Amino acid sequence: MQKKTACISWGFLAGTMLSSPALANSFDESSLYPMMGVTGSALALSLYLAVRMYRLTARSAKEKIVQHAQQESAHNEQLSRLQAENEKLKSDLKNYSTILNMSPYPIWQRDSALNVRFYNLAYGEAVEDIVVKDDMEGAPELDKKTRLMAKSAFESSEPTSERRYIVIGGERRLYQISEFPNAQEGTVGFAVDMSEIEALQEDLQRHISAQSDLLESSASAMAIYGSDMRLKSFNYAFVSLWKLDEMWLESQPTYGEILEALREKRKLPEQANFQLFKQQQIKLFTGIIDPHEEFFYLPDGKALRVIAIPHALGGIMFAYEDVTDRLALERSYNTLIAVQRETLDNLHEGVAVFGEDGRLRSAAGSRPPQNRIPRQRVLRVALAAHLHQRLLGNAASGIFWCAERKTKRICGRHSPVVATSDAAGQRHS
Repeated sequence: MQKKTACISWGFLAGTMLSSPALANSFDESSLYPMMGVTGSALALSLYLAVRMYRLTARSAKEKIVQHAQQESAHNEQLSRLQAENEKLKSDLKNYSTILNMSPYPIWQRDSALNVRFYNLAYGEAVEDIVVKDDMEGAPELDKKTRLMAKSAFESSEPTSERRYIVIGGERRLYQISEFPNAQEGTVGFAVDMSEIEALQEDLQRHISAQSDLLESSASAMAIYGSDMRLKSFNYAFVSLWKLDEMWLESQPTYGEILEALREKRKLPEQANFQLFKQQQIKLFTGIIDPHEEFFYLPDGKALRVIAIPHALGGIMFAYEDVTDRLALERSYNTLIAVQRETLDNLHEGVAVFGEDGRLRSAAGSRPPQNRIPRQRVLRVALAAHLHQRLLGNAASGIFWCAERKTKRICGRHSPVVATSDAAGQRHS
């Protein structure tokens, strides 16, 4: 009866523990150890095993739940990251599409078969008038030879570029077409309108040609140096003046090299410090704003007027004018005038010199100061004579004139040369 009661008690306890996780978790397994050696030890062992199994099962389930929760959390994080990346890719794709479509240059991409698959709005507008054939794959070609360019770039893995005239919108324009290989995916190409640049280059070439003609027709020696101080253009007078080798000048030597060559030929002014003179000349390329003028007095007696003018295309244009004869003529003229003045001042007669316009050019003589006619009176007389001469139609006989000062009268006949009168008032010419 006691064994039966014990079995019932142990069975009830085991069932209660298995149905109550809280009781199973709080049950002390060590309390079963003394009971395992007495009556009902089999039930106690069963209870012990049941509790242990439950605890192991509960622990495994808990670990699985925790692991599943962690996996779910990682999955949610990855999903959020992928969604963010997807949104960024969509935004970047939209931005790239906007950039490509806002570009004024046609841009396109080819597949591995070299058919145009993607292009921007400028490309679509450029080919909108091209008739598409039924057997044509992809978009129309911008030019019939662009596909050959793409094939060459794709096979050689090197970019290709050509300038070709293309009719777009009924207007023939020059385009720079380029094709770039894109690994195994085909090529990427674009076209840049070069029409305005071509027009500017043609204008520049015409300007250079006209400038060369002007240089050759000029009697002055002229040379144009670029911003790199190299000789870009010169005329025959430049070669003749400096006696330099024309083939050497065609090699575009620098301004410093030309100065050194001229120094060796003694074609430059003598300088105590040639390097300082050379530096001052070279500084013109960086410091000149307005035309610069100076004179070179050469050892052989020549005098050169040197004008340095900033060039529109950069650099400097030098003009060399030989003023030796002009300076000699000016010296001779000044000497003649000085001698004439000295001669007139030492005459015993009063002398008046009138020009062809009837104006008084010079008046001199040894007349005493009290007998001289005031300059204002002489100028008035000369003006009256000029007017009278014009009224008479420049008569060959000249114009008779008189000037009075108190009781003294001086008369003469006007001519375009020299009229003189002595102290007595007698006229001489």
